[in-house]
Amino acid sequence: MHRMRLQELHYIANELDNIGGGDNDLVIVINCMAHFISFPVKIYLQRIRNIRNAVVQLLNRSPQTKVIIKSGNTGFLYEHGSDWLSLQLDTLMRAVFSGLPVTIIDAWQMTSCHYLPKDLHPQEIIIKNMVDSMLSYICPE
Repeated sequence: MHRMRLQELHYIANELDNIGGGDNDLVIVINCMAHFISFPVKIYLQRIRNIRNAVVQLLNRSPQTKVIIKSGNTGFLYEHGSDWLSLQLDTLMRAVFSGLPVTIIDAWQMTSCHYLPKDLHPQEIIIKNMVDSMLSYICPE
């Protein structure tokens, strides 16, 4: 079992606040689901709103920054969570980020519609599809 030191844990909102501004070619990719699945919905919503506020502040400092949000994926079949809870959190995440100039990589659809068995950690071809989708947004030409 790998233990993580407390100093290694970072809040997404704090990390976004530490990013400077300017006209740089910056791309930020945020996964708002992976390790939030065990949080109560109320706490998740509070955390996701803090991330949204940090994204808004970052875009004010650096409007050219591209922000990509990876949605949750299916395959959470453990005793403390489920795809039903994941779907609820994913729906909340989409609502919180709606209206912002961010792109959502729809991992939910990519994993729920794929012929491969559902797995919390999607197989290589699904990851490739996510990366290809993300790169087509970052470099559209």
